[in-house]
Amino acid sequence: MTASLSKQFYTHTENLSEVIRTSIKPLILTDNLVAIDEVTRSLLQLQDVAFIRVFSYDQAILEVNRDTYPQRKFQLDKQLLAATDGYYDVEYIFQVENTAVGKVQVSFSINQQRALLMDANQKLVMTAVVMTTIGLLLTWLLAEQVSNKIQLLEHASNRIAQGDARVTLPLDGHDEIARTGRAFKNMMHQIKEKYEALNLSPDGILIVSAQHLITYTNPALHAMFGTHVKHLIGQTLNEFEQLLLRTIDKRSHETVESLEDLLHLTEFRVHLPDFKVLKCIKKRVNTNDGDAFSEVLYLRDITHESEIDRMKSEFLTTAAHELRTPLASVMGYSELLMVNEYPEEKTKFVADTINRQAQNLKHLVDDLLDIAKIEARSNAVLELNHGNVRQLVKNCCDYIAATSSHCELIFEPDNCAWPIIEFDEHKLEQAVMNILSNAYKYSKQNGIVIVDTVVINQEFDGLSWFGIRITDQGIGMNQAQLSRVGEKFYRADNAGSVPGTGLGMALTCEILALHSGHLDITSQPNQGTQVTLWIPTFEADIKVRGYG
Repeated sequence: MTASLSKQFYTHTENLSEVIRTSIKPLILTDNLVAIDEVTRSLLQLQDVAFIRVFSYDQAILEVNRDTYPQRKFQLDKQLLAATDGYYDVEYIFQVENTAVGKVQVSFSINQQRALLMDANQKLVMTAVVMTTIGLLLTWLLAEQVSNKIQLLEHASNRIAQGDARVTLPLDGHDEIARTGRAFKNMMHQIKEKYEALNLSPDGILIVSAQHLITYTNPALHAMFGTHVKHLIGQTLNEFEQLLLRTIDKRSHETVESLEDLLHLTEFRVHLPDFKVLKCIKKRVNTNDGDAFSEVLYLRDITHESEIDRMKSEFLTTAAHELRTPLASVMGYSELLMVNEYPEEKTKFVADTINRQAQNLKHLVDDLLDIAKIEARSNAVLELNHGNVRQLVKNCCDYIAATSSHCELIFEPDNCAWPIIEFDEHKLEQAVMNILSNAYKYSKQNGIVIVDTVVINQEFDGLSWFGIRITDQGIGMNQAQLSRVGEKFYRADNAGSVPGTGLGMALTCEILALHSGHLDITSQPNQGTQVTLWIPTFEADIKVRGYG
């Protein structure tokens, strides 16, 4: 009889141990103190449970007990009858990869069991057998029901841990298991919402527990430092700190020796192996009583913003320099006219110089304004029409040929019908004139400039392109110079012997981009340059980006 009641009690405690392992172990691994508190208080409502103490590793993090539980020393009991003070103490240890990560100590009230034993010993043998049989049957039915729910809860928690949210939880009823299941489902839903938000973040996030162990790294952090960052989970924060220090640009940050040094910087440069500029912020997460139990490291990739700031500063510096040159000439020569009297011929020379530099200044400002308007992609940038550009190209050739005898210009358009394109007459004329002007300026005396057209039909993707091709026999460019074509204020003629602002090609590239086209350039030093302005035909059905 004693053995039967003891076995019944042991079965009850073992069933409860499954609930504890299933519900509390995942929460200890994630340091979710609030959820641990909710689950332990729910377990405390179970019959005979009088005291629960939860440990993370060897540190006690939570303790709850019934009001009737006395002040006593917790001492593990091996046999039910050995518990002489009315409480039976059990300890459940949680392990991950053979390493203890936490434990739970539970005290059961056995006063009721002891009373049953004493009363049972005074009963007749037959009555005891009948009552014991009935008791065991009821216990078996209850244990079977509880065990099935526990197994279902354990199976569901394992599925959820693997990322499968389509699981069934024991939610029906009003018993302790059902309430635990509902609390577990609500907790997992909230956790999933928060982790989905972290996974979608474009910035790297790393979470560290109170024991300084990494518990989470998001996909953005993997993209920054490589997928091997996943293996840092379970490692100390020092491992990630060493990774950062190995990738940091030592030339820019010679004095940085720790993660704390990086946190004091507004930005820092790393090689991953691509060059990146990062910003790191650390946030401590505290419990209600103010004790810190986790930290969050937030790493933002500000490479793009940093590059934009650098380009803005460089652009303003270059623009100021380019504006200063003609402005200095205008001011200098005008001051000479103000303080001196010159013969008419010299006065005319000075006035012509002032006018020429003022024109250069005006062209520079106009180009800057055109580029700013195009880059802003403001409405009304283009006034689009449908048609062919034969007359536009011919007008540009006639104008260049009439204003300069430096080179011979040959206009050889395609004899077939010119395709219909969608274009802004003024902007496209500006782009063609820029290329023609460069072809003349960079050609030798009596050189030849050829203007022709070409049409490409790409049958495999249904696209058709119309190209205006301009070929010269000028000084040409090497590969390094070709790679910088389109940069503002960049000129292949470093000596400055050829006049220009260095904005023409940048403006041409922007105009073609608005027409959903592109520029194609081939060149060899001292052998000339060939530039093709490609624009999609109207039949290609490509939406022109500049449409307001």
